[in-house]
Amino acid sequence: GDEAGDLSSSEDESAVDNEYYCFLNVPRTASDGQLSAAYKKLARLYHPDKHQDPGKREEAELLFTKLKRCYEVLSDPHKRAIYDCLGKQGLKEQGWAVVQRTKTPREIREEYEALARVREERRLQQRTSPVSRFNLTVNATDLFDRYLYDSEYDDLIDSQLPQFEVSKISIFSSIQAPLTPTDTATLSGNLQSSNGRGEGNFNVGYRRIKSESAWQECNMSLGNGLSLAAKVFRKLGPRIFGNMSGTLQFTDSGIQPGLSTCLETHLDKHTVGYLTYSTTMKMTETQDSLELEQEQSGMETMIVRNTPGYNFVGSVQLGIPYTYAMLSVTKKVPDTKKKMRLAVKAGTFGAILEYGVEEKITSYSTLGATMIVGFPVGVTVRMKLVRSSQSYTFPIHLSDEVILQPIFYGTVVPLLVWFSIKKLILEPQEARRMGKV
Repeated sequence: GDEAGDLSSSEDESAVDNEYYCFLNVPRTASDGQLSAAYKKLARLYHPDKHQDPGKREEAELLFTKLKRCYEVLSDPHKRAIYDCLGKQGLKEQGWAVVQRTKTPREIREEYEALARVREERRLQQRTSPVSRFNLTVNATDLFDRYLYDSEYDDLIDSQLPQFEVSKISIFSSIQAPLTPTDTATLSGNLQSSNGRGEGNFNVGYRRIKSESAWQECNMSLGNGLSLAAKVFRKLGPRIFGNMSGTLQFTDSGIQPGLSTCLETHLDKHTVGYLTYSTTMKMTETQDSLELEQEQSGMETMIVRNTPGYNFVGSVQLGIPYTYAMLSVTKKVPDTKKKMRLAVKAGTFGAILEYGVEEKITSYSTLGATMIVGFPVGVTVRMKLVRSSQSYTFPIHLSDEVILQPIFYGTVVPLLVWFSIKKLILEPQEARRMGKV
């Protein structure tokens, strides 16, 4: 066992440098007294105040800085153990503050390797920029729509428990694969199941950045037929940007071309204006020729203003078949991690009112709840958890009609549940973690 230990020590010693020991001119087995004596001796020699010549003084400053670094490491038993095992590279690794000073050299090496793996995983994640979204829609209309029935059905309704069902599930995930400093490939996929019918698609994209003011992107999607898309972005002026995209969707009923153009103008430091035109057409083959019919089109103007205190979005679209106006205000509550949002949207499809609150619960996580009330959508409460680049959304459809009961419970119950969890679980845990309890 001793021979194996000596061999391991010999291998470790040869695997790292002896630069700090050589600079102090002491052996690796030097005691604290030897290290201190060597430091004092060299400090008198390298101290910048000992030199009047500017060139020699500058060189002495560099040597004196290195001397302090060598002594700082070797005089600290913990840092010295890391240096003896891993050299200067081990001292650079983030996370050593969590390593206990009683660790053995072998344990320090294992800890270093674990931290290095975490760093590599984070580096890879930053390069691939993974994004994932999960959506689970629950139909809970049976809980409140019973209020819409006549009183003669009360006995029948009261004798049955409300029925809940999952009406829709969708999963989306994407990653980026940098090919060169200017070229990036994107892979994404989406699966969806709704009312007993499932579908999905797979998308491959490629983006090339020609300069700071221009890039191009092309995509191919397989799933519901073949779809091809291309997009071009260009900076037109100091504050003006433009992009244009085109799509070709191949379906059983024919080819569906699409076109979208957008002009973006930075009005001031906090305000951006957009002007967008989009159209979707359908190309069908007849006995004599090809017919191209416009399915939908619209011109939209939008103003976005984002300041430290609030976010404002206003937009108007004139088009076929949809014409609408939308206004959204998000208020950032001072000295808290909360945001409150109110949005109104009205048009040829009906009218919708949205209001909700969002709170940052950790450094990387945000939890929010939004009430959606309107015609013809009814009443829905949407819960959303965002964790870094992952988002989980849970819309719960409470009623097909706008009635008071689901609006009240959809507003009050999530707030009561959240405050209860926060006061009874999260805040005590945080207090214990900070050593306040």
